[in-house]
Amino acid sequence: MIHLPDPGLDPDAAKRLGEYQKHVDAAPSYAGRVGRAKEFFSRRNTRSNPTFRMVRQSLTRMCSGAQRCVYCEDSVGDEVEHIQPKDLYPCLVFV
Repeated sequence: MIHLPDPGLDPDAAKRLGEYQKHVDAAPSYAGRVGRAKEFFSRRNTRSNPTFRMVRQSLTRMCSGAQRCVYCEDSVGDEVEHIQPKDLYPCLVFV
């Protein structure tokens, strides 16, 4: 596993991600949380969303040119889905 520094995240972006996560966590069942996680993530993970732009910028700074996943060292390091899939970890989708 590649060790990368954590440059942190803009406080406003972190706050917004927390709000997104609360929406997912409010579903009354696990299946409901999985459904909300998938639906809400796909609606929010866009180039026009400033929060996700900041997340991508932070991931790019962490990669420092390597642009490889810190977990598998194979795929491009700007997506975390294969580490903690929304189907299994809806409680962490925006964490």
